[in-house]
Amino acid sequence: MSHSAMSDEERIADRYGTTRRGPQLVIIGVAIALVIAAGIIIQVIRLGEPTVAVTNTGHTVVDDGRVRLTFTLQGEKGMTVACTATAVNGQFAEVGAKEVDITLEADRVARELILQTSERAAAGSVESCRVLDVP
Repeated sequence: MSHSAMSDEERIADRYGTTRRGPQLVIIGVAIALVIAAGIIIQVIRLGEPTVAVTNTGHTVVDDGRVRLTFTLQGEKGMTVACTATAVNGQFAEVGAKEVDITLEADRVARELILQTSERAAAGSVESCRVLDVP
């Protein structure tokens, strides 16, 4: 068929080929919907998990090999948490680290921890806490 006898659609199909996008679009749409649904499910599950909040209230250098950390924990009475504490020197290099398990006697507790260091610390803090067990 000559180009002058072809319709616009035929010329475009002749030049670029024809594709069927119907099933591909449906598959892509279903995949996107599944990803969104999975994200929502994960968020709902996380909302139901118990949490603990840590607030650092201070640190005191005891001597060249120890630093005292003070902090508060807020969570559910009876839960057991694992907290990671670190100490750094004046150049912010880590000079001490420790993980401690703590059972909360109340919904909010104040704690103190003596952290051993390899050299004099300039600062220290409880970096994070995670829930190990709930009552």
